[in-house]
Amino acid sequence: MALSELEASGRVLVREQSCADPHLEGTDLRLVALIDGDVSDAVSAIDARWQAWLAEYLANHRCS
Repeated sequence: MALSELEASGRVLVREQSCADPHLEGTDLRLVALIDGDVSDAVSAIDARWQAWLAEYLANHRCS
């Protein structure tokens, strides 16, 4: 089943994220979480994962 079908059926939540870093331009930064009950749990899971990923990326990214 394609991601768009899972989202349309209400089984997953897909959120597009963005980062102003020009090195990430054109990069697919979508995050997906299973909806298991309350949608707010999926939103919280995505937000937590995004914050962790972004912090790690910014801590390790060096422009040359």
